[in-house]
Amino acid sequence: MKKPFALFLLMTSSLPVFCQGTAEDYARAYSLSEQFKSANVRHWAHGVKWRDSTHVLTYWTDTDDGPKYHA
Repeated sequence: MKKPFALFLLMTSSLPVFCQGTAEDYARAYSLSEQFKSANVRHWAHGVKWRDSTHVLTYWTDTDDGPKYHA
């Protein structure tokens, strides 16, 4: 009874080793942050802030026609 359980533990403890990514996987993952940063994403809300001390929230978004300001 103890040997099959020990064998099972030995086999499953090495599973995380097989799940590691390659250097190419990590490079591809790190390149996504540059690709999807807010400056490259359309309709992303920039400069979000309250107007003075009011209840009005202002921000601007990037559109194909240029920046669009919202209040």
